[in-house]
Amino acid sequence: MFAILTALLAATALAFPAEVARGERGHGHGHRPTPTISAGPPPSTFPTSSPGVPYTSTSVWMPPQPTEYPQHYGDFESTPVWIFYPHGAPLYNMCVEAKGCGRGRKGRNGKVVIASCNSSPGQQWAYGIQSGPQIKVAGTDLCLDAGHNPRSGSKLRVERCNGSASQNWYVANTGLWILNDRESDYLCADITGGSRDPGTGLQLYPCAGNNANQQFYPGFCWDHTCIGA
Repeated sequence: MFAILTALLAATALAFPAEVARGERGHGHGHRPTPTISAGPPPSTFPTSSPGVPYTSTSVWMPPQPTEYPQHYGDFESTPVWIFYPHGAPLYNMCVEAKGCGRGRKGRNGKVVIASCNSSPGQQWAYGIQSGPQIKVAGTDLCLDAGHNPRSGSKLRVERCNGSASQNWYVANTGLWILNDRESDYLCADITGGSRDPGTGLQLYPCAGNNANQQFYPGFCWDHTCIGA
């Protein structure tokens, strides 16, 4: 019996690469799937983020390599509308918003900030596949954009979707989302200065798995009106 168990464990180890077990991933720009997400209204308490290695000049924490697609992730015709609540901010009724954006508005170069939740069009987002994994203002052709040659401190905005790597985002973690920019690979969406004040912008900052400023809780509604969201 012991010999049989040993053989089974050895076979499992061969089928499960060490880099996946460690949550590592490469720096290539090929398509990477995203993990299963638990969606719904914001909870009164939040799940604990997975531990990570804080960013230093010699060590960069990378979001773990996802193994599954999230629920409701696919083309933009079938994906629901998402409302992104910064970690802790649902307690203060705060949401991520593209200023001056929404259906019927141009919104190019719109700033991305946190604002009081009101289910306005600028607070409704869609995450799907079109020229890579993109995050759009729902019902528009405006994509979350990290800008040309993104670096730490670059401000996030929305631009016309153009298929560039700066508009591709990979989601890591479950329950709480960490948005990792494909163009930079090691930078994540981050609330500037950790402020929860309305109007605070989102920026890029080195990814850190235990940084609450980079964690967003997604809630969703199906009909692109978000009534009751």
